[in-house]
Amino acid sequence: MSEDPIAKSHSADFPQDEPRIGVYICHCGSNIAGVIPPEQVVEFAGKLPGVVRAVDTMYACADSGQRLIKEDIAKYGLNRVVVSACSVRMHEPTFRGCVAEAGLNPFLMEMANIREQCTWAHGHDREGALQMAQALTQAATQVKHCALCNTLTQAHICPTCSDESRDQTRLCVVETPADQYALERTGAFKGLYFVLMGKLSPLDGIGPKDIGLQKLFDRVAEGKVQEVILATNFTAEGEVTSHVISEELKARNVHVTRLARGVPIGSELEYVDLGTIAHALVDRR
Repeated sequence: MSEDPIAKSHSADFPQDEPRIGVYICHCGSNIAGVIPPEQVVEFAGKLPGVVRAVDTMYACADSGQRLIKEDIAKYGLNRVVVSACSVRMHEPTFRGCVAEAGLNPFLMEMANIREQCTWAHGHDREGALQMAQALTQAATQVKHCALCNTLTQAHICPTCSDESRDQTRLCVVETPADQYALERTGAFKGLYFVLMGKLSPLDGIGPKDIGLQKLFDRVAEGKVQEVILATNFTAEGEVTSHVISEELKARNVHVTRLARGVPIGSELEYVDLGTIAHALVDRR
């Protein structure tokens, strides 16, 4: 029996230590194509560094569009996918599931919203909408992962990891760059970060290799880190991820702490959910 070309993604014929990006520009019927010419965005994207495949499709979210992406991951050895289409709120799960079925980490798929942010918002200015669509697509393709903390950056090492004034002994583990940004805005943490780019979710086929746990453990093993702060979300998947990391690091005699949780500032107990109150009582100090 011949091997399914889609199941055989990440072929050994292609180097995986360099970006091989596939860019897919959606027409979305006339929602996008009625304002800007998708083929011009394709031509622009095809000249960007790391892009080995750029193509337009009538409906990227349709079965035919998803099939095209899966086939291209195998055919071109893609290790990054960018879909310029609609809002992430509508189809990010669709495309993450699509690339995951082809064997690619779903968090290596990025979306550029060229419908709501370009053609819908600037339909009166077609040239401006085209330039914005090209800029958003370029941004999605040129963002890469920091070699140290795994967050999104345009440099090999992100500004946070490059900042020698940061506390090198404390490492905060978060799920996404958005979580990292939320912590940074508080101004309360001056250490370094490690961004998992996801969370353990067996039901979705996301295991330790998909969120870079070995890279985290290797970094801690270097010996500089004295405390690992687990700041994964307080969801079922986030708690499982935190537990797995905690058990592994404790076995290596690493000091591990968990982000505290409790009653929000300014809230009234009458309106706080019982789970939060229970945790606040247990974790009181």
